[in-house]
Amino acid sequence: MIAALEMYSGPIPHPDILERYDAIDPGAAKQIIDNGVTESTHRRAMEDKAIEYSRRDRKRRDWMGYSIGLIIIGVGAFLIYLDHVLTGTLLSGVSAIGLVGLFVANGENTDSQSKE
Repeated sequence: MIAALEMYSGPIPHPDILERYDAIDPGAAKQIIDNGVTESTHRRAMEDKAIEYSRRDRKRRDWMGYSIGLIIIGVGAFLIYLDHVLTGTLLSGVSAIGLVGLFVANGENTDSQSKE
């Protein structure tokens, strides 16, 4: 006696199971296969949309951070111009360091994610 284990994985059932479905209801196997193909196409389209939305959100976040950082640096420069040197320098310096850190950290995360 030989024991055999057969495993099948995927969105479409094993051909033997499809054959039994077709025996019960002619055309059922074709409907199951068509449904599996349609589901696969839909899933890929949804994944593409999710990637596109994620890319758009990252781009918007970067531009908003860049804009806010430039505004704060401008306010700091204006404070320096009004003889508030310490306050203006701290505000501009911290903002500039944070802005540079944002882009450096963003590049490092992208590199580590692509390696994984």
